Amino acid sequence: MELTLLLIVINFLLINCQLWPTSFRYEDFYPKKGNNDAQNSEILISGAIRDVIKRNSPSFRKILVRNSEPNINFQTDDSRLMTSRAKQKIDTLASLVTSRLDKSIKVVVLKAWTDEVEKEDKLSLHYEGRAFLIRALNNNKNLLSNLMVLAIEAGFDWVYYKYEDSIYLSVIPD
Repeated sequence: MELTLLLIVINFLLINCQLWPTSFRYEDFYPKKGNNDAQNSEILISGAIRDVIKRNSPSFRKILVRNSEPNINFQTDDSRLMTSRAKQKIDTLASLVTSRLDKSIKVVVLKAWTDEVEKEDKLSLHYEGRAFLIRALNNNKNLLSNLMVLAIEAGFDWVYYKYEDSIYLSVIPD
């Protein structure tokens, strides 16, 4: 009986105590899967886009939720729209940022859902409300590595130090 309980605890710890990097640099992403290509890795982890959710469509009303978390600054009204899973993860990240870094630091969501398909990025998970482009409110680039670590802790499925001044996050479908 005790051995069985010990094995259950060890199994739980192995599954739930995943070790991840403690710092990141520009162009790093996590987790890495497949080759060293960021877009391919994201598709393998978060899944490919299934459909562009058009504004006011049945999918828009059914799938997207509006986020009004006061500890997050949203650059546009559209950046408040996201899937339920994405909302839960970004809210958790905002809470971690406030409690672990500094109460005055807020997450800024530059982009979340959009239905404006860009020619050079037709596979973006933004079109389904499953991706974010974020930075810190004070635009301190030194915090981006910390934001990535906290995003992983918050449960984001894939994180990418995509730009020098912001990071990209995505989740699997709800």
